Amino acid sequence: MGALRRLQRHRIGRRKSARVERIPFGYARKMSDVLVEVAQPMIDKAQNQAQFQLAIGLAAACWNLSLMPADKRPASIEDTIRELVKPGQPIDDVREVVRLLIARKETLFPDDKRLITTYQVSGERGNADIVVEYSPPEQE
Repeated sequence: MGALRRLQRHRIGRRKSARVERIPFGYARKMSDVLVEVAQPMIDKAQNQAQFQLAIGLAAACWNLSLMPADKRPASIEDTIRELVKPGQPIDDVREVVRLLIARKETLFPDDKRLITTYQVSGERGNADIVVEYSPPEQE
């Protein structure tokens, strides 16, 4: 048996194959990687799986809010904050986190105009699988 065939035989079934994502022209990084980078300050503070998923979800919402026209953005931000605030939680804390995540997106990825349509998080924080679907930016 040839060395190549032996190598293939031992490799089959032992490693998970890498998922391939096509990245549209003009974008250098996968959307899931970009989203994690925006959410990183919250991810670092996450103490459990629920907080990790909340960090990714909040980063996705803030990403889309940052793409809105400036005149419509404040009202949408307030609507989002009202949905996120739990009874007894200070609204100013949530408002500050949303403001910081939007600013982080605009600083790190100012030219990335992909709109997140859905996302899914599975696995633990250190070994999570994050799948993000997005639509390409509208042509101006």
